Amino acid sequence: RVAVTVKHYPLSFHKEARGAAEAAYCAHKQGKFWPMHDTLFMDIEHLGPELTEGIAQRIGLDMEHYEACLAHPSTGEAIDADMADAHRIGLQGTPTLLFNGRRYDMGFGTGADDLAQTVDYLLDSIDSAK
Repeated sequence: RVAVTVKHYPLSFHKEARGAAEAAYCAHKQGKFWPMHDTLFMDIEHLGPELTEGIAQRIGLDMEHYEACLAHPSTGEAIDADMADAHRIGLQGTPTLLFNGRRYDMGFGTGADDLAQTVDYLLDSIDSAK
């Protein structure tokens, strides 16, 4: 009943954010976005090519395809397109969640229970409007 779409929005002040976004994008191409995403955020202070490559190996990516993806211009273009979408809707930071086009700025301190309650509330609202 809920579709999750992730848009990459590497923050300009974080010098390694763009590479992390590209790594997550390329992991997605092999069906392993969430393992890459979650592992990156467990060691966010050490972001960089060595970390992302190590994670790619640990989560079982085909490294030849992964490296080709990182080098391909379409990867950067996909990140740029996500950033353009974010700018168009006025996004200024991450993470930002949108439900039915309405923005919820929940921040990193928000727990999974808070998010689940928000989703349940919104789904109940949709169901009761039917």
